[in-house]
Amino acid sequence: MDSITFEELSEFFKTKLKTASKLLEQRDFMEDDTCIQEYKVVKEDIKQLCITLSILQLNLGKEAEKLEKIQMYNRDMSKLREHLRYMVSNVPERLPKSSKKQDTVEHVPSQGKVSSAYVNSTSSHGPDKQCSASQVSGPAVSETNSGNVYLPAIDYLTVEEFEGAPKYMKGRLVYDQVNKLIDAMNAGFKAKYKLLKMKKSTLNDYNRKLYETYKSQGNKETEGLYFIVDEDIKTHGKTTMDKTAQNIMGILRHCGRVKEVRGGKLTRYAYIDRY
Repeated sequence: MDSITFEELSEFFKTKLKTASKLLEQRDFMEDDTCIQEYKVVKEDIKQLCITLSILQLNLGKEAEKLEKIQMYNRDMSKLREHLRYMVSNVPERLPKSSKKQDTVEHVPSQGKVSSAYVNSTSSHGPDKQCSASQVSGPAVSETNSGNVYLPAIDYLTVEEFEGAPKYMKGRLVYDQVNKLIDAMNAGFKAKYKLLKMKKSTLNDYNRKLYETYKSQGNKETEGLYFIVDEDIKTHGKTTMDKTAQNIMGILRHCGRVKEVRGGKLTRYAYIDRY
């Protein structure tokens, strides 16, 4: 009791008297059977309300856990949506080929026009004795009973591989330029080894000279390998091996797609079997 004035003290006692009066009134109710019965009903209702409240609290906890999971899924979906938007905005013109994807050759059409200087530049020396037909085709080539020939193709670079190449190699190159050169190289491989898989006796004079040119380009280091030279890329891939193409070739070597075999006046680009 912290009353300072008589008014506050009077108010304090009035409150106490009012409380005592209510208690006296309720004391008589305890002797009334009707009040006792009502009291029991109210007590039971309160008990049921407590049980219901406990159930609600339990369900509320479960719903809170569900809400947390939904929020987590929502965050994951938001990240996925951003990734998909990035992918849609950055779809390359070319996608990597599936592993071991190969071209099937059922017949060998006439070769494209190759410069006479290219055909005659090495054909006079005859084919390299150390580079037999089986060695040129390499272990990746097989032949079915129907005579079909399977030619491997260089796999496209993935975006991750391109981005992982050293910056000094890439310079101002863009991803699509690399795979365009791969297309040109694959055209050269396909045209060359179509011809080399034919029987020499079935070729006309022009293709026979070209056949001999191809064979004479091999050396000890190219045994068992597929390889092409600049002229093959230029003729069949319609691409000149300029400064840009040489930079791209450096990236392909770095990523394990090709290797260079030098010797004489030729630079040979050999296919690397990655599987």
